[in-house]
Amino acid sequence: MDKIKHHFQYSWWKYALIVVAAFLGWNLVHTVTRYRSPEHLKVEFCYCGFKAPAEKDIDQLMDELHQTLLPDMEEVTFTEMVLDSDSYSEMTLFVRAVSGEGDVYMLDKNSYQRQGAGLMMDLTPYVESGEIQVGDIDLSGAYVKDPDTGMKELAGIPAASLTKFQEYGLYHDGMYLCMPVSCENVPNAIKLINYFLAEMK
Repeated sequence: MDKIKHHFQYSWWKYALIVVAAFLGWNLVHTVTRYRSPEHLKVEFCYCGFKAPAEKDIDQLMDELHQTLLPDMEEVTFTEMVLDSDSYSEMTLFVRAVSGEGDVYMLDKNSYQRQGAGLMMDLTPYVESGEIQVGDIDLSGAYVKDPDTGMKELAGIPAASLTKFQEYGLYHDGMYLCMPVSCENVPNAIKLINYFLAEMK
């Protein structure tokens, strides 16, 4: 008995280490092997700004839209991305957008003007065909120049008139609704954009 007590007195840390290692190993296996919805079965709304305290819950709205607007999707989610005016923030936005993360982005004016063209999809064909229903929104100031081609593109829809975003703590003035060029779920991203354009005024 004394030998056992002596052993645990000086070797307890080994058992603690074994427990911690086992937990970390289990967590790693769970993280690597857990099911993830494929990109074409999820819609993610990425808000690039500061979210303020609000009377309405944006996550609850996403849940409701999952049931009503996008019932065929496995996930409909909201992600807040706080972008500062530095190169790291721009790199974070670039990596997320080109890697297929996020389907609808709401960009502030600076990020939109710096990275909108080339990083976000040219929405002109969808607006001209009526797939994206902009109504009376003035698009004249929303065109940005693609640095590679020199051509002007409609990389986003101005959200200045979508005042109901404030009810969810989302700043809207000077913001733009966009789709990244890597979006793998364009039809459903357009559904979400059209919902915002119709219901957030």
